[in-house]
Parts: sequence; C-alpha cells; structure tokens
Amino acid sequence: MGTIRTSSARLLTAIAGLVLAVPASGQGLAQKGAAPYLPQPAVTAVVRQLPPPPAPGSAAEREDRAAYAAAASGIGSRDWQRARAQRSLNLPAYRQQLSCAFGRQLDAKLTPHLVTLLSRSAQDARRAVNAAKDKFARPRPFTTDGGEACDLMGRPGKPADPDFSYPSGHGTTAALWALVLADVTPARASDLDAFGRDTGNLRVACRVHWPSDIAASRTLAGLLHRQLSASPAYRADLAKARAEAASAPPAFFC
Repeated sequence: MGTIRTSSARLLTAIAGLVLAVPASGQGLAQKGAAPYLPQPAVTAVVRQLPPPPAPGSAAEREDRAAYAAAASGIGSRDWQRARAQRSLNLPAYRQQLSCAFGRQLDAKLTPHLVTLLSRSAQDARRAVNAAKDKFARPRPFTTDGGEACDLMGRPGKPADPDFSYPSGHGTTAALWALVLADVTPARASDLDAFGRDTGNLRVACRVHWPSDIAASRTLAGLLHRQLSASPAYRADLAKARAEAASAPPAFFC
C-alpha cells in the first residue's frame, strides 16, 4: 500500500510540474486594440459579396427552422456542453483546442508573431461580421422560435438583447483562423478546416444560430482571406509567423 501511495504521489507531482510548465498568457488570440489588415473599403466590398439569408417562407428558411427545432433534443448533451465552453473564442481552453489543430502551441509569449496574425485577422472578421449583421438584421432563432440556448443571451428569463444572427461571428473567425494558420503550415490545413467547421456547428448545437448563418460565415471567411492574401502587411506578418512556427513548441496535452 505504501508503495502505491508513493507512486501515486510521484505521478501527481509530475503532472503538476507539466501543468506549471504550460505558459498561461493572460492575452487571448483576438487581442483588443490589434490593428486590422484591411482598409474599410475592402471590408465593405467583401460584405457586398455576401448573399442574403434565406427569404422568409422559403424552403431554405423552413430547413433552418426545422434544424433549430431538432437541436432542442441536444440540450444538455456533450455537444451542448462543448458549445457552452466555446462561448468566447478568447478562453484559454479554446486557444488550446486551436493549438492542437495547428500542432503548435499558440501563446502570446511563445509565439507572438502567430498571435499577431490571428489577432489582426480577427479584427477584420469582426468588422465584416458586424457590418453584415447590421445590413441583414436577421433575428436569432431563440428570439423568433423560442426555446433555450446554451449562451447566456438565450437563457429563459434573461433580458433578450442579442445582436443579429447572420452571419456567425464565431463561425467566421474560426473559419478565417483555419485559413490563416493553413497559410502558415499547409500540412495542417485539413485538421484546421475540421476544427473551424466544428466551431461553427457547435453554434447550431448551442441554438444561437441558424445553419445558414454558419454557411454564410464560411463564405465570408473565404472572401476575407482572399483580400488578406493581397495585403502586404498580412504577407509580411505571415512570413514572420512561418519562421516562428518552424521552431515553436508542439501543442500541449492534445
């Protein structure tokens, strides 16, 4: 018994040491104050290319409503809990999941150039999403069809003052980050794409978005990425991020 306890104690000590070795930067991947890459006219042009959401009464809208109703069966499920854990893309847990998809640890201290690339592109995503939401003014599903959502804004009894639904901010940022990090390390493109899709799909499981919101977010991310690829500032940061990624530590605990 004493030997088992001693071995267990040593194991716990070793695990604690590993946890302490993981950098715990207080900065997220979408840092406030980061300068966007794109000028406003480019963002406006991108938003003009985004198709509108399904028209009221259309077959596509009926499919959205049916999917939202079906998602009620997942309340409290594993995907519901996963979606709750992704209510903010700046949470350390989300950063760690993205690091695992990328294969390298993303951290403001360890990989500042990679984090700069993500932070600045996130600002472009934010401006485009906000402009598109204001343009299309599509209500969130729980405000029109009722029911519970995993995000606080959709909880029963809470004052409903959410922003608009189309397109998804989470979905756009995650899809854009997948494309940006694939520019850095093309060999991880498939894993990153799967991660971006999962982030968007969890917003449907969370019941804060219609499925077509998520499809639009992927379209918007692709349009933004095309503009970023032509930006000299983006290309300069990309070169620094590629050099940094080559020697960055592998992602932890994947």
